[in-house]
Amino acid sequence: MIFQIVLKKISVKMRKHVEVYSNVTKEVFESEISPKRRPAILRGVDIGEATAKWSAEYLSQQGHNKEVKVHVCPTGKMDFIHKNFVYK
Repeated sequence: MIFQIVLKKISVKMRKHVEVYSNVTKEVFESEISPKRRPAILRGVDIGEATAKWSAEYLSQQGHNKEVKVHVCPTGKMDFIHKNFVYK
């Protein structure tokens, strides 16, 4: 019980503000966001076919017979603080 309370206090202290950017061009990303080397949330950015194309089936076909480890999370939102995922 004490350990859980300490963990909660640590995780609250570690929270940082993350900048959110919308509809950023490649040029703005490369000149203004990337050089900061800080976490950022990019919304409304066209990343091409990846979101539609990169299914588990597609990626497994591209890897042929190579074995890889992946993070698997039951909720779809991995949480590295609470570690709600496993490696498979």
